[in-house]
Amino acid sequence: MQVLLENLPQYLKENKKRLNSKDALHYCPPCGGGWGVVKTAVQVPEVQVLFVIPIGCGRHGAIAAMKDGTDSRIHYLLMEEVDLVSGDHLEKTEAAVRELVEETEAKGLILFTTCIDDLLGSDFEGLIEKMEEELQIPISRGKMNPILSETPRAPDIMVHNTAYNFLRERGQEESAVNLVGCLSPVTSDSELFDFLESGGIREVRHMGNCSNFDEFLSMADSRVNLLIRAPGKRACRDMERAIGLPWIDLPASFLPEKIDEGYKNLSLLGDFSYDTGALKREAEEAIREIRPLTAGRTAVLGKTVNADSFDLALFLHRLGFQLKYVLAAAVKDHEQEAMEILRTKRPDLPVIPHLDPALALRQENSEEVDFGFGLDTAVYFRPRKLVLLPFETSLFGYRGILALLESIRSAEPFSGSVKDLVYNANLVI
Repeated sequence: MQVLLENLPQYLKENKKRLNSKDALHYCPPCGGGWGVVKTAVQVPEVQVLFVIPIGCGRHGAIAAMKDGTDSRIHYLLMEEVDLVSGDHLEKTEAAVRELVEETEAKGLILFTTCIDDLLGSDFEGLIEKMEEELQIPISRGKMNPILSETPRAPDIMVHNTAYNFLRERGQEESAVNLVGCLSPVTSDSELFDFLESGGIREVRHMGNCSNFDEFLSMADSRVNLLIRAPGKRACRDMERAIGLPWIDLPASFLPEKIDEGYKNLSLLGDFSYDTGALKREAEEAIREIRPLTAGRTAVLGKTVNADSFDLALFLHRLGFQLKYVLAAAVKDHEQEAMEILRTKRPDLPVIPHLDPALALRQENSEEVDFGFGLDTAVYFRPRKLVLLPFETSLFGYRGILALLESIRSAEPFSGSVKDLVYNANLVI
């Protein structure tokens, strides 16, 4: 199934803002994964992770952890039907938590449960309160519950709350800011760091850069959270409510006007002397220079890119690409404007929900295009050139635009193994 962009608002209204219909079959593609809750949670240093889980639910995360080299911090308490029906799994969880804390000397513990405990209404909150008092370590509950995907409490949203729940009190405010919502830190060459330094911000913090648990906890003392990606929005709101840590919406974008707007919002923090004008002009000139290479070229935008789908789609349209399809998981609130602009320019653009079962047929009858953006485009189409934009790289600002343009300019003809691409990306399916 695909939806023409001109009909997308009505489709979203009828499906309660979902691109993948709740009442339809979903396809689990070999390229459709992401970082998953496991890889995100283990970014909190010196914390152990315990999954209370049926064996089938834990297999994919365990394999990904082994490939990532983080399996020594991830533990599994495997549940059988009789444990769940009788409620014995709560007692077994208590024993497992005690054993794990004693054996690992964990600074903190993340306790993950699955859809089953959501349906059963298991009292893990009471268990956590009891174990925190007994063991004197902080415990944060996580949920790996795909039944809530594409809802306000989806796993990829709530895992940010799971991580930041460890920040429970603020000390003296420090001249630092936190980057929230982006799975990987913003690339170090971004002008964002120069901009912040010009206003007296001495440190930019991201949980993936913290070397120990105490350093992670110091994020509570930062001046403000900068929301770079939408999945961290709920965590920002909760931190503001719980510990009084304010936040500013600073979404990563490839659209110059949105980047401008972001820096204006950031200027409300204080007096920043860094002038982004020269870099903006450089990016605009680079866009003009690349158009002879991109104008009229056919392209497909996949879901497995570290970017917002409709923001990037509008940027590619402005470069002159002839977009054939956009694969997407959702239309985020801050993408609405970009989607509406693109809708006026390309009402005939097909949007494909990324879990659409019909995608399975495309692997056998793939269409050739000049450029594919995202690993999944190499599965469903035959791109002559492939630009990956992986989750491990978070581009931001005008230098983010320049980096993307260089990736397009230097893209080599693609003739490799799609299977190798999927395995090397280590996506959690």
